[in-house]
Amino acid sequence: MSEIQVNTINEYTGANGVTIDGVLIKDNFLAAAAGGGLVKLGEYTFDNDADKDFDVCDGTKYYGYKMILKDFHPATDDAAPRVGFRNGGSDVLTSVYTHRAGFTMATNSSGSLAGTASNPTGYFELGFNTGSDTGEFGHAIAELFPHDTEKTWVSRGIREQGNGTKYISNLICFAKDNTAIDGVRVYASSGNIVSGNFAIWGYVK
Repeated sequence: MSEIQVNTINEYTGANGVTIDGVLIKDNFLAAAAGGGLVKLGEYTFDNDADKDFDVCDGTKYYGYKMILKDFHPATDDAAPRVGFRNGGSDVLTSVYTHRAGFTMATNSSGSLAGTASNPTGYFELGFNTGSDTGEFGHAIAELFPHDTEKTWVSRGIREQGNGTKYISNLICFAKDNTAIDGVRVYASSGNIVSGNFAIWGYVK
C-alpha cells in the first residue's frame, strides 16, 4: 500500500474545499453530512478581564450556537455572567427588552425554589449572581439562536457558595428584534471577570 505524508493540503481549484474518502473539509469545518454538525468557533480563559468579544456568528452557516462557561469567578460580589449582542464590531440591542423567565433551586431547605420574570435590556444571562469569595464559582451551558426576528436563549447553570450551598438555575429568554447579529460579548453584570473559561460552538446548517 502506498503512503503519502504531508504537513498541509491546500485547495487550489474551484474553492470548493478538499474531499478525502468522501468527506468534505471546507473553511475549517467538516461537512455536516460527515458528522461535522458542531464546530468550535472560539474559546477564552479570563484573567481579570472586563469582557471578551466573539465576532464569529454567521447566519448563512449556522442555525445557532452552543456556549459553555466554566469556573466563572467575578471580581464584584453577587455579579452575574452576561452575553451581549454585536454587529460590525459594535454592541447592539442595548435598548431592546430581552424577556426572561426562570427558576432557581438551592441545595439547602431554606431556598429550595424561587421563580423570576423580568425584562432586562440588551443581554441574556448565562447564569444567576455569583459571589466573589474563595470557593464561590459559577458554571453554565447555553444555546443561542439569534438569526431570526425572535432571538431565543436557553441556559442552565450552577453556582456554588463558599459554604458549599449550590444553586441550580434554568433560564428561557427571547428578544424580539430583527437586527443582524454577528457576534457576542461575554462580561459580568458588575466589575471584571477574575477567572473562568468560555467556549462557543456553531450548529452547522
